[in-house]
Amino acid sequence: MADMDYLAARLLLLSGNPFCGMPKASEAIEKIMKLFLVVEAKISRNEELSAKELKKYSHNLINLADKVETICPMQLRGEWKKHLEELQKSYDMRYPDKWANKMEWKSDIDNLDSIYAYLRQNISKNFPAEERPTADRFGGNIISAYNDEIVEKIEEAGMLSPINLLSKKNKQRDKFNAP
Repeated sequence: MADMDYLAARLLLLSGNPFCGMPKASEAIEKIMKLFLVVEAKISRNEELSAKELKKYSHNLINLADKVETICPMQLRGEWKKHLEELQKSYDMRYPDKWANKMEWKSDIDNLDSIYAYLRQNISKNFPAEERPTADRFGGNIISAYNDEIVEKIEEAGMLSPINLLSKKNKQRDKFNAP
């Protein structure tokens, strides 16, 4: 689901819709970090994280990033922390009652592509060597959820295929495990 949310966020942002694209981008980053926590608990400690345990992080990207960094040596600070804060702000402002007099949406798709690619690439790399083959399975091919029949129907309807959507204006394209 994180990959599908990421592709949906790209589509919305590329189409000029940051009001929906930025919160969707926030959800994609949140889901991939929560997925890491679930996989890490299962592989490293043979524990099943419950929905209740994951809910304690709510939708707070900064808290999730802090937790991920305590488990593996990824760096989600500096410019990326600013981007995570912007994504968090956009997620919090999904509803009109949260809108300020002046809303500012900083929808930098290059930052989204960079942080998402970084998370996808590095989460499994930071597992112990003996656990890495198991962890690599969850990262897989970003397009794997789309079989040939689904892609054909998408293209027949005149829409961008998932691989074309991933590739469109994406400077990080080569960092994704995709055909």
